[in-house]
Amino acid sequence: MLTDSPATEILRVLHVVAHDELCLDCHLLLRPSDKRAMPSDTASLPSPRYDKLSAREREVLPLVILGYGNKQIAQRLFISVKTVESHKGNIMRKLAVDCHCELVRYAMRHHLMTF
Repeated sequence: MLTDSPATEILRVLHVVAHDELCLDCHLLLRPSDKRAMPSDTASLPSPRYDKLSAREREVLPLVILGYGNKQIAQRLFISVKTVESHKGNIMRKLAVDCHCELVRYAMRHHLMTF
């Protein structure tokens, strides 16, 4: 949830979370990983490390950033939990980050997420 979200959005998120479900602020967006859809400004392009991610790792990355668990990601992408764990490890290694917080920071710094 974003700190500057309207009260109605905060109430909606709280209601969903109170029912033990994941919820995202409707103002949080992920940019498409397809560079053709991204702005031409080179400052907003992901780092060369991002280019090393496979297509499947690029599918897993936004779900990890948004806080989905391994089981939820596996169900959503129709893959095993072990495969999700493997993709997450590869993503972290390729992007040279050590924890989830650094992964989110990387995504924000390289404009993989927009608000």
